[in-house]
Amino acid sequence: MRSGPERAMVCWVGASLPQEVERECANRGLQVEAIGPDEVRTACLRGARAALVANVPEARQLLVSIYQIAAACGTALAIALTDDYPDAASANAASVIKRSRTSPVPVVDARDGRAYSAAEYCASHMPGPIPNLALEISPSVEDEAQRLLFQRAFYDFRSIRLKELHGGYTQARLWRVDAGHGPDERAHPFVAKLDRDDAITDQIQTMQEFVADQLPYVNYAPTDLHRCVAGAGVRLMVSKFVGAATQFDTFMGLHPTHLAITALFDGALRNWRECTTEERIQLGRVYRDGGILPEPATLAQACAASRARRRRPESVIERILRRPAQTVRICRGHGDLQIRNVFVRESTADVVLIDFPGPIPTTHALRDPASLDVSLGFYEASGGAVSAEDESILRRLYEPPLLGCRRRPEDTARAVAVLRVRMYARMDALTWSEYDLAVACHLLRFASFTREPMDRRALAYELACELA
Repeated sequence: MRSGPERAMVCWVGASLPQEVERECANRGLQVEAIGPDEVRTACLRGARAALVANVPEARQLLVSIYQIAAACGTALAIALTDDYPDAASANAASVIKRSRTSPVPVVDARDGRAYSAAEYCASHMPGPIPNLALEISPSVEDEAQRLLFQRAFYDFRSIRLKELHGGYTQARLWRVDAGHGPDERAHPFVAKLDRDDAITDQIQTMQEFVADQLPYVNYAPTDLHRCVAGAGVRLMVSKFVGAATQFDTFMGLHPTHLAITALFDGALRNWRECTTEERIQLGRVYRDGGILPEPATLAQACAASRARRRRPESVIERILRRPAQTVRICRGHGDLQIRNVFVRESTADVVLIDFPGPIPTTHALRDPASLDVSLGFYEASGGAVSAEDESILRRLYEPPLLGCRRRPEDTARAVAVLRVRMYARMDALTWSEYDLAVACHLLRFASFTREPMDRRALAYELACELA
């Protein structure tokens, strides 16, 4: 990575450069350059390690104008206290950044006798790679801050080709990235995820603590930590990938799914699912606290469009939450196991899991099967309406008790895959009703997603009401 000595430049902006700051930075292998306010942006793009903005009256306006770009370039920003101006100016500047819902700009002391703290702040910052402004990105990324994150993460490549994937049901964005050094060389595959800084940090920690040592290495995309770069309140997580792998929903339309589902539960998730314990819990509250059971207000549209419009979301949620505690099996799980996060190796039918939401606690052992069940039944890549034939199959497929459903000749590949998942759910279910409740919670979650077609959301709401 092009960091460390190659990012040794520190910019001083807004007042005369104190000699003590220059001396303390030199002691730490850093070179300080005094520049004008209009030069800060260029310095960040060139790879400045840090920019110290003196607490002059103009600091507030300058920080607001450069904060996003500086953060995306990996340049640390700080307000430097000097002897020439009162502290109030720096406090005002910091508050502007804080109100923008990103991390506030720190204040460092550059006054006589204390300049070592400003120098230490610059030296301790880990800037990561310099943006490769010549990197060819196809298709182009319009947002400059996001583009800079890609230019830093893939700084050592000549070009990258992006294919946005339909990831989980958060606001995160997910891409398949094919990076290359030239037209005649084989592309290197990666997966990149852009989300809030804290969410990505949690996910990286999850990968290190719960995935890397507990899942077979062929079943997950390992994190490439050196490429995980941060911007203003966001972070790009980059994982190594395999080229010959197909997203599960595409694979399902081309090949039989039983081998892939077997590989998922008997291979990728086996270590977790073999370590189940029994615990008495209130399932409705577990799914509410785990972010699966949605707020009633998010179900209003699906309710109004369904045949179950008389069943108010508030009463449906309340009924689930009032279900008495019961003894169930618990274990670790993926947390967002659905067909958009499962890839299948074309040569072996082994599965590769991506997008672990993290952190992964021990939770209901049927949460992962129920999540995959609903995504198999209701997610449609084309976003098309539900045909009469599909609706008939879905109504039969989600008629309780779900674990008693059997295969029929008219079942589609999706229905067959759902029944295969339920075969594994039966192994961990102490009662069939607990699986009905788990699926009902995931159906309600699907019904709350505004990005999905309304007829599918309405049907999911209606079937969830029956199960609940």
